[in-house]
Amino acid sequence: MFLDLVLGDTTTDEAVPAIAENVKHVVDPKKNGPFVLIFWTDNVGKAEAVKKILRESGFRFVPAIMEKDDCRNKEGFDLVKIRAGVRMSVKEASALQLFMMWENSAHRACEDIVRRLSDLHAADAECGGAEAPARGPDRRDAGSIDREWSDKLLEAIGGLARAVGGGRAAGQEPAKVVEKALYALNTTLADAVHRETRRSLRDSAPDLGAPRAEGRGGANSYSHTGKINSWLLTKDAVDEPAPGSVYHNGEPRGEGSASPIPRAELDDLLQRDMPGKEDLRGRIKHVVLEVTPACDFAEEKMRAHRLLPGVMLPGSLLKRKHIKSAEYAYTSPVMFLEGDLYYMVFDLRRFTSVDIGDPRLRDPAFALQSELLADIQSKLSNHVSRTGVVSLRP
Repeated sequence: MFLDLVLGDTTTDEAVPAIAENVKHVVDPKKNGPFVLIFWTDNVGKAEAVKKILRESGFRFVPAIMEKDDCRNKEGFDLVKIRAGVRMSVKEASALQLFMMWENSAHRACEDIVRRLSDLHAADAECGGAEAPARGPDRRDAGSIDREWSDKLLEAIGGLARAVGGGRAAGQEPAKVVEKALYALNTTLADAVHRETRRSLRDSAPDLGAPRAEGRGGANSYSHTGKINSWLLTKDAVDEPAPGSVYHNGEPRGEGSASPIPRAELDDLLQRDMPGKEDLRGRIKHVVLEVTPACDFAEEKMRAHRLLPGVMLPGSLLKRKHIKSAEYAYTSPVMFLEGDLYYMVFDLRRFTSVDIGDPRLRDPAFALQSELLADIQSKLSNHVSRTGVVSLRP
């Protein structure tokens, strides 16, 4: 988030482009987000020239021009003055301060998880759960990272993999064990980040000022809403079938001799009087969602893939009000998917299954986050378990 740049008295006008070019070697404007660029200089004009070149090159940064004379006291450079100068420069960039606070919280959360795991061996020995490390003339200090410590930590990592794999990790390929262990670490990370964020908020929180709401109904607002929803509700799919995976549902007859996967019908999902319905037919995408419970995947006790057919409706051609609010239809928030805005609408009546290893489920397009998947599964569960009452009306 911070990058220092020193511009001395000897810096010439000819050197300014080269200095800007050096920044390009350190920071990639296409891959890196906003950052604070601190100029240590005796010549503000040179700093402004470098700023101009970097802005024109697509860099997004908060400039903090620190004149050397303003950062000194009688004994030399004054750290208090330097900190005050940096704070003053980034004061107006409150959004950047929020990102910095969150990024620091994530770093501290990762450090905390690694520390807790690495302390398991020592804690186990202190509680009598394992023998204390042997000590001898050729033995390194018990607190050092030695082979025994590493072996015990690998046992803990194997335990994480077993937890994700339903208690089974032995005999699996090492890459699979590592993958499951990393998934377990990711699960614990969210809670750790929340804890560190609360701690940061108690210490100091950036002042974002009054909430800024986008105008309702504007094109930018609609697009931004879809992109934010896609960040919150979707994720990249893994290579193998998994809960929440979304697959494109090809031709109705399926592939080869395979039974066709049912398709949701557009007329069942849209309001009857919707204008331009026929034009919409060529723009929709038929999909199926993997709704098999996560425990069946983890414990490898699946007997079939449980699928929910649906369609992706272009958000640029219709609004939420055009979609039926029937009890058999589940409509997602608008999301930015595959280069456009879409509503995902699933027909709960067409819940189906296909055999394990079906070739049509080899290449998921993307996946839904667990919260959205759980909401769909809950709605599906309520739909298939409803009782209903058969009676005659007078």
